[in-house]
Amino acid sequence: MKRFLLALILSLLPIVALAQCNGVFPSNTLCGNTTGSPAIPIPSTVAGPIVGGPGSSVVNDVAVWNNTTGTLLKDVPFGGLNYTQSANGTGVLRTAQTKLDDAVSVKDFGVKCDNSTDDTAAIVVADVAAAAVGKALRFPAGICIVSATITPSTGAHWIGDGYAATTLKRNNATCAILTISNSFVTIDEFSFASTVTCTSGTFIALSGNNFTAHDLYATAAFTCFTMGTSGSSVSVAVVLIDQLQCLNTVAGQNSITINNTGGGNIEMRNIFANNSAGARPFSHINFINSPDFTCVDCNLLSAQNNIYINPASGQSVVSTNFIGGFSDQASINAVAIVPSGTGFVGRSRFLGFWFFCSNSSCNGFDIATAGTSNVDGIDCTACDIYSNSATTTNGVVTSQGAGTTIKNVSINGSRIAGWTNGVNIGGLISGSIKNSKIGSNGNFAVNTTGIALGGTIGTLSVTTNDLTGNTTPLSNSSTPTLLQIVSNIGYNPVGPVAAISVGASPFTYTAGPSPETVYLNGGTVSLVETANNGTFVTVLVTTNTSAYLGPNEQLRVTYTAAPTMVKAIH
Repeated sequence: MKRFLLALILSLLPIVALAQCNGVFPSNTLCGNTTGSPAIPIPSTVAGPIVGGPGSSVVNDVAVWNNTTGTLLKDVPFGGLNYTQSANGTGVLRTAQTKLDDAVSVKDFGVKCDNSTDDTAAIVVADVAAAAVGKALRFPAGICIVSATITPSTGAHWIGDGYAATTLKRNNATCAILTISNSFVTIDEFSFASTVTCTSGTFIALSGNNFTAHDLYATAAFTCFTMGTSGSSVSVAVVLIDQLQCLNTVAGQNSITINNTGGGNIEMRNIFANNSAGARPFSHINFINSPDFTCVDCNLLSAQNNIYINPASGQSVVSTNFIGGFSDQASINAVAIVPSGTGFVGRSRFLGFWFFCSNSSCNGFDIATAGTSNVDGIDCTACDIYSNSATTTNGVVTSQGAGTTIKNVSINGSRIAGWTNGVNIGGLISGSIKNSKIGSNGNFAVNTTGIALGGTIGTLSVTTNDLTGNTTPLSNSSTPTLLQIVSNIGYNPVGPVAAISVGASPFTYTAGPSPETVYLNGGTVSLVETANNGTFVTVLVTTNTSAYLGPNEQLRVTYTAAPTMVKAIH
């Protein structure tokens, strides 16, 4: 290796000077001193054989070359060689040794990456050495066999030769490869695998702060990446992962688990997770605790639940943001928010996100509460929520359990088609459905019911949606406190004029969730008043008139002879 490096330096570097020559050399040889000019050979007191010539010796880091054939006669350490960077003619003089020390390779410490040698111990030695001098640790192309979990040092920066070229492969079923418990670790350009089917472990287990990773590829993991486990949380802050692929995670497991109670600022970009439909993991991303998480272009396919958010008692998922990307080909839920006990889920935002099910028993977006859990702040804006074969399922469904709350749920500017119920509200405290196309679109079929309202509803606004392309645009069996259904194409106006049964004077009538015009004819009417929020204002003192009522507004009629009253719902 030294001979090769020396030949390379002598042939390519612009200024290479040899140290002072000493010794007795054969004819046709070349030796140089520190100025690069030939020096007169001086007899050496230590003799030794030189190929093609008489006995001699070389000292002071001098390499002696045969001037006729170019054959190396004798070499010694070349730390005395110098190097000057030629770019722009502004380089400074350095020794060859310091030049070569610019990079640290695991091969310098005996790592083979030959798919047979156990490289674990040598990688650990190389990591410690690189961290001690504050330099990146480079891995060659090849398969590096790992027999035990490795913990990179604080500040470590590992660089592979490309994730398609450099692989860390665990050689047993306990598939734990890296534990990132130290801070400021960066891992770039690796793939992760195992020689056998994984039965436990995590390829990358993170518990340290300020972690960065780029271009990682994992296949057939028991768990691909974790911040904590289902039974144990970690406290982590400041994480950036860009380009992570998790393929064919073991069936029934989670590709990524987040159980983090730390300071947040967790961001993932360009995440891709996929499995064959016959061996689905339970989820691709499972949230148990999380203070702050953002995923840009997360693309998740073919899990049972592609995204599963399930904090239990004492746990909270405070803020999740999914910007772009898709949750596709799920078998149970494309996205499930299902807290239990005293669990809390808040500020979950999906922007420009795709939800898709091809399974007839799968929901697109399932929000269900149990115990005394609380969901507060779900936003689905510009989402596409589709199914190819739904028979009894829902695009968006809320199931508010007794003693729980679901509030501040917003569906805005989205498209929902191909479901039994496009949106199925089974109780909530507050929310809105607006500016959305809920019905056949984008080559996806009709919903049997566009919007189905049921359960106990506090405040809900259903406005300016397009409900064409549904067998039934909207059904309402809910018990609402304040429900507004206004300006929905395909539903408003609701139907033909309907009679109002007039009670004793003064008679108070309350409009439904949609605007109405009430017509009064005949009788003897002395006063007509309207009210919003219980305060009545006189509008007319006459018979044979009409009054416009907004959703849930009231009309009070004082009379001595009852008029006939009918309504037209807009």
